[in-house]
Amino acid sequence: MALRITLAVIVGGLLGLERERKSSPAGFRTYILVAIGSTMTVMLSQYLDFMLNHDWLATADRVGIKTDVSRFGAQVINGVGFLGAGTIIVTGRQEVKGLTTAAGLWASACMGNNAAYVRPSFTLRLWRQRRQASTALQGAQHARGDAAGAWTPAR
Repeated sequence: MALRITLAVIVGGLLGLERERKSSPAGFRTYILVAIGSTMTVMLSQYLDFMLNHDWLATADRVGIKTDVSRFGAQVINGVGFLGAGTIIVTGRQEVKGLTTAAGLWASACMGNNAAYVRPSFTLRLWRQRRQASTALQGAQHARGDAAGAWTPAR
């Protein structure tokens, strides 16, 4: 359990440090909390799955409980998607801001889910790929003179 939470702190912290350096509204602590919350939710679903199939099996059969506890992790991703949608705004100049923050929060939740399954190599590979994609996006924005990170929709 400690390994899983530590891994969530590491990947959430790595994403958060990157965003903190760029003075993003969601920074180091936010990304860590999202990753830890996601990890703990998946660990809870794993615990409930174990209990429903072992210690509580007789009671579950008697009451007729048929459930898929793996959906907990999927609901974390949905919930963080809504949280991220709240960070996206369109300014008066028709610029979209907060898209990278929303994507980062979502990625942090995904990595937190993965950390709960204790796959350190895969979790860190996901972080590396997200970092490379973020760097490429920032390079493209800088090349067209949009260093602030705003995206302007086509008219």
